[in-house]
Amino acid sequence: MSSKNRISSRYSFYDVEASGLMRGAFPVNIGWSMHGSTFSVLIKPADTWREDRWDEVAQSIHGMSLHYLRRHGKDVRQVARILNDRLRGETVYCDSAERDTEWTDMVFSAAGVRREYAIKSVGPLIGGMGVTAQEAFASFEAKRETHPPDGVAIHGVMHLQAVVDDLEQQGIIRA
Repeated sequence: MSSKNRISSRYSFYDVEASGLMRGAFPVNIGWSMHGSTFSVLIKPADTWREDRWDEVAQSIHGMSLHYLRRHGKDVRQVARILNDRLRGETVYCDSAERDTEWTDMVFSAAGVRREYAIKSVGPLIGGMGVTAQEAFASFEAKRETHPPDGVAIHGVMHLQAVVDDLEQQGIIRA
């Protein structure tokens, strides 16, 4: 089956990495897929975000320093524009919808722009395709070996794609 015919290429997947997991942490990297292709953007911290919400442990996982993001990240207005231009009217699926929505909305709030796409959990998507919680968990765990969600947003997206592809290849979900 070609990658364009896989179920994972029919849905958009999404992941957000942040400065930490504590309250007030802010987004540093957003990744997404559309039609099987992947994209990502680094985020320059907004002036209104509290940089004391920076976690050295999170940095050791995602590998980006505040200095690096200030230098290589895009301004929140650019990020909001890119995301809306690419995802307008779409629904993106992620493994942590509440947290990823909160971080995404921090970008849009700082930019003074309304988000024009929906963020939903991948669980109900694959559950609606007949996948049990046990089957989903087994696939998520198995794909950690080949597609580890290692703190880089695009890798989290690729992990979700790999899980859906695995479930399809096993015949658990069908096109």
